[in-house]
Amino acid sequence: MRGFVRYFKAPSSADFQSYADDDVEYMGKGMFHVETKVDAVNSFGAKLRSTFDCEVQCDTEKNCTVTDLKEM
Repeated sequence: MRGFVRYFKAPSSADFQSYADDDVEYMGKGMFHVETKVDAVNSFGAKLRSTFDCEVQCDTEKNCTVTDLKEM
């Protein structure tokens, strides 16, 4: 799930909320809808919180792919 850090200006600065705080909805057939928050440094050096809405397709418990990602 944390594979989308490549979208950040400073990926190593990304600080995700706890999995327990993520809003996760099972949509069936291995597809999940997830809303999560991330604190990360922007191009000006300020740490900002962003909310992401994504869909994740899993074929096993440890093999999942983000299939859709939107910053809200």
